[in-house]
Amino acid sequence: MLVGEIKVSPRFLVERFGAPGGGDGIRVSGEYTFRSMQDVVFTIHDYKSTTVWATDEELTTPEEFWRLAKPVELSVGARGNDATEFKKWVLGEYNVWLQARNGLPNKTMEPTR
Repeated sequence: MLVGEIKVSPRFLVERFGAPGGGDGIRVSGEYTFRSMQDVVFTIHDYKSTTVWATDEELTTPEEFWRLAKPVELSVGARGNDATEFKKWVLGEYNVWLQARNGLPNKTMEPTR
């Protein structure tokens, strides 16, 4: 069940969590499934974003899409659960990834003295 969206780079997801699982072959080219400590399942997936959906709308191929470094809107799914904390966690991971890509120190690290 769709509970919202999140704007992150598809490349971040691939580099941080590995290749996405297969989509439905119609509207979704890839999907990530996460399970919280409370055993709640969340998903992140593209939706009508690639040539899996349509080849005549100037969409990218799934391979090109999952290599994109620019942030894009991705769908967040959960079954009857609020995804606010999950999205905060993903965005935190995304910010760490961005800092590492840009050669910036991780804000959660303390400088050595």
